[in-house]
Amino acid sequence: RCRCTVVGIDYGLAPERPFPQGLNDCAWAWRWLRAQAGAAEARRPWLLAGDSAGANLALALMLDLRTLGEPLPDAALLFYGVYDADHGTASHRRLGDGRFGLSSAKMAWYRAHYLAGGGRADDPRVSPLRAASLAGLPPLLVTAATLDPLHDDSVLLAARLAREGVAHRFIPYAGLHHGFMQMAGALPEADRAFD
Repeated sequence: RCRCTVVGIDYGLAPERPFPQGLNDCAWAWRWLRAQAGAAEARRPWLLAGDSAGANLALALMLDLRTLGEPLPDAALLFYGVYDADHGTASHRRLGDGRFGLSSAKMAWYRAHYLAGGGRADDPRVSPLRAASLAGLPPLLVTAATLDPLHDDSVLLAARLAREGVAHRFIPYAGLHHGFMQMAGALPEADRAFD
């Protein structure tokens, strides 16, 4: 749909490869792809995208690149991401029982495996909302599903971006659950989200 070359990164997954392996894999792939780009590709827009844990990795990668003074993408697409280890948000309290698929208990299980290598939940590369600043990031599209325990992660991210002057667009999708974009072709709302 976007008429862009799309590269999916097969990053290492916990529990076999806990944090920071997945993030390191994404950083390596980003740097490798940039290094391989010819003149024509280098002039085209470079975007990062991810959904759920992938959105977490995309945001954490941009924060690392910014800190290191390395090239950032021209923009990023972050779909219903997990941006903090806090399960005390209103959306976790309201929707964390799992009746719409994802539960707070599953998120705690995933995080325990992700951090099994000694990572800390308050590390901004694990919980990007805990970064001291989000300033300097490229324009971001941030989406959320309203029937998702992670809904408030995206709401809080959008609020931080607004306070810190980062160009962004926040789109909540009413009546949809976590992972709804995987239903593209069968769910009109997912097709609209891709468009």
